[in-house]
Amino acid sequence: MARIKPQIKIDPNLLTTKYVKSASDKELKSYLYTDMVVKASYANTLITIIFNTNNYERATKTILNFIKRSDNPESIQFGIKIDREDSVLEEKLKEFLEKLPVHIVLLSSPKGRGYIDLWQWVNFIYKSTSKKSYFILNISDEMEINEQSWDTTLAKYKGLEGDHIFRLRTSDYKNRNYSSLYECGYAPDTTAIYTNKYLQIQGDFSPCFGPDNGQQFVAYYLSTMNYPKHYQFLRDRVINNISFSGLGTNYGLEKSKMRKRQVINYLLWQNMFKHCYQENYFLRARKIQIEIIKNCNLDFSLKKFEHQEEYKRFCFYYANKITKHETRRLYLSYKISKIKYIFARVKEYNFVWYHTGYYGPTIKGYIYHFILMMLQKHPMDLIRANTQDTSKDNRNKFITLLLHPDDFYFQSIKKFQSIKKDKKINNKVFLNLLKPLHYTIVTYGFVIMIIRSTIKDVLTVFVSFPIIHNIVNIFVESRRSSYSLIINNDKNQQSKNMIVKGEDL
Repeated sequence: MARIKPQIKIDPNLLTTKYVKSASDKELKSYLYTDMVVKASYANTLITIIFNTNNYERATKTILNFIKRSDNPESIQFGIKIDREDSVLEEKLKEFLEKLPVHIVLLSSPKGRGYIDLWQWVNFIYKSTSKKSYFILNISDEMEINEQSWDTTLAKYKGLEGDHIFRLRTSDYKNRNYSSLYECGYAPDTTAIYTNKYLQIQGDFSPCFGPDNGQQFVAYYLSTMNYPKHYQFLRDRVINNISFSGLGTNYGLEKSKMRKRQVINYLLWQNMFKHCYQENYFLRARKIQIEIIKNCNLDFSLKKFEHQEEYKRFCFYYANKITKHETRRLYLSYKISKIKYIFARVKEYNFVWYHTGYYGPTIKGYIYHFILMMLQKHPMDLIRANTQDTSKDNRNKFITLLLHPDDFYFQSIKKFQSIKKDKKINNKVFLNLLKPLHYTIVTYGFVIMIIRSTIKDVLTVFVSFPIIHNIVNIFVESRRSSYSLIINNDKNQQSKNMIVKGEDL
C-alpha cells in the first residue's frame, strides 16, 4: 500500500458538476459548483440529509426508506456525492432522482483518492445545500430510518432551544458520557441530527477526516470548557423516538480489503488528534459558546467580542448596567498547551488498550501502533507475509514475537521464578536496589520545594515595597480579567445561573 498523506486539500471548483432540482421539478438541471442556485441554497426544508455513494442499490434503498416513512417528502432535501468515473451510475441515479418529490443536490466529480477524502465532500455538499433547512443529518448510504412519520416527530423539536443551537443524539452511543478526548474518536455519535445554526457557526463539519468524530470533539470541549462550574454549554439533547439501522461501517468488504481499510482508518484517526486540529475543534466550541451568550438576557451591558487570533483567544468586553463607564474584560482562550498535549498523546499510543478497549501487554500495544503508523501495514498481513516466506525463519520468529509477546512474557516469568527460587531473590532485594533511586527523588523533590518556597517569599517581600507595588498594580490592571462572569443570575435556583469561566491572562 502506498504511503498515505491524510491531508491533501481538494478544490471542488475543478471538474465538479452540480445537479439540482426542487421537490416539484421533473428534471435535474446542471450547474457549476460555484454557481449560486436559489432552489438549492434556499429551499424551505425541514432537514437536509447528506451522504457519499458509489452504489446504486444502496443509495436508492436509503433514499426510498426516508421518503416512504415520511409524512411530507417535499420537506426533505438530499445532498449526494458520486464519482464521475462511473457514468452508468450517474445516469441511472439521475433518472431515479428526477421522479422523486424531494429536493436534490447531486455533486459529480472525479474520484481522486476516494474514501480518504470523503470527509471533504461532506463539507462541500453541506455548503451547496439549503441554508434554510432547520436540521442537517450526515449518514452513510447503508443507513435507514426505523420510525414511520419520523419527519413529523422531528419537526416537534424545532425551537427546542430558544437560540436554535443544539444537536439531537440518536445513535447507540447517545447516552454515553465522555471522560476522555480519545473516546470521541472511537465512539462518536454517528447519527446526530444538527440544527443548521449549530453548523453555520462553525462553517462546516470538520477540518480533517471524521465529520462525526469532529463534531464529538466539539461537544467534548463544550462540556469541559466551563469545568468545574456547575453550568455546561454543551447542547446535546438525547431523543428516543428517532432511530436508525445499518449503522455498521465497511459493509461488504472482504477480509484483505477490510484490513487495508482498518489501516487507513487508524492513520486518519491519528491525524484527527494533531494539535492544530484539536485547537480548531476547541475554537469551534468557543464560537458556539459565544453565540449562546449573545442570545441570552444579559445581566450586564455587552460591549463587544473581539477575536485576538495571535493569542488564540476571544476578549469579551462588558460593563455593569449601573456603572456603564467601567468596562471590564473576560478572556476565553482556545489555546491548547503543546507540551502537555504531546505527553497526553504518547500515553494513548497503546493501540490495544486505547483503540480496541481490550487488555494486553503494553509493549504489544505500542508495537501495533508503530507497525500501523510507520510501516502502514496491518499486523496480520505482516505475519502472513513472513510466514509464507520460509527463507525468513528468523525474521518471522522475531515479528511473531513482537506481535504476540504473550508467550514470551509467560516464558520469561517462568524463568524469573526459577531464578528467584534458586538464588533466593525476593521483593526485599528489589526494594533495597530501588532505595538509592527513591532517596534521590525524595531529596531532589525536597530541595526544589525549598527553592520554590524561598523565591515566592522573596518576591512577596520585594513587591510589598510601595514603588514596586504600584508598578505591579498598574501592570496587572492593564491586563485584568475576571475569573468568571455571571450571565444570568437566578437567585431562587442557583443551578440555573449561567456562569462563564474565563482565564486570568
